Amino acid sequence: MQLTIISFKNDDMGGMTHGAVYIGTSENGIDYFYTKNGSYTAPTIMSLDQLIEIYGNDFQYWKLQEDYPDNESEQESNEDDS
Repeated sequence: MQLTIISFKNDDMGGMTHGAVYIGTSENGIDYFYTKNGSYTAPTIMSLDQLIEIYGNDFQYWKLQEDYPDNESEQESNEDDS
């Protein structure tokens, strides 16, 4: 089983500001994520574009696989460096 998460960064805050779990891509190519935006909000499903509007476009995908020893992960960089 493979799990993909996305982490957003903000240099002003000194590290990761938000994480979300990838749940799939729609037929029209939109990526969707399970996310919880803050302590007092309910979990929700948002598109990547919606998350970028809130947290910015400095993000990375992380693929975690059940068969990795000791929960190691492999990292994919965001190709959109703008």
